[in-house]
Amino acid sequence: MVSLYFKEVILSLHNENSLEQRGVPVPKVLCQEFSHSLVTCDYFFMERLSGATWDKLKNVKEPSLVNYDMWSKNILLDNRNNTYVIDGIIDHERAFYGDPLAEFISTITICEDITKAFAFQKGYSEVAGGFFSLNINEQIRFAMYNVYMGLLIGVEIYRYEESDIPKFLETSRYVISEGLGKIKALILSDIPCSTLDKNSNKRSV
Repeated sequence: MVSLYFKEVILSLHNENSLEQRGVPVPKVLCQEFSHSLVTCDYFFMERLSGATWDKLKNVKEPSLVNYDMWSKNILLDNRNNTYVIDGIIDHERAFYGDPLAEFISTITICEDITKAFAFQKGYSEVAGGFFSLNINEQIRFAMYNVYMGLLIGVEIYRYEESDIPKFLETSRYVISEGLGKIKALILSDIPCSTLDKNSNKRSV
């Protein structure tokens, strides 16, 4: 059952009309194998797309341990002198060593979208000692990590009740589609007009 839904969420991305309408390039699935006849896992191969997106990750100079599942039930608080402080963080199933900016993706369950959450920005600025803001490179990376979260939502359906799986698959498709469209728009806005394709008057991404 897991293989069936994993196959659905991966292959459906290639056929998403919304991505094509947004002008987002979707890599072709070159081959896939879900029968477990060769190895005891699902696998697939997709073509590699060229573009400016991956270069944005080069700006990450100091990687950190990212929990990537930072919601209220995974944060342990302790009351010290009538002030709550973070005493521990649990559940590192999704953890990786990388861009600390990615940690803000999963906090949407606590403070919603950080790019729009004034209370979060105010509190973060007070603790960090500087005004909270995301430059264009950070916005692109943030959108990339959101796409990755959308993919995880689709892949991790094995943990849900079967009746809830269609809902999570739809959420996965929506998050990925919206995220890819946002990445393209951000990259286009970051390319100087001098790079316009003279034949089509469009920027090349």
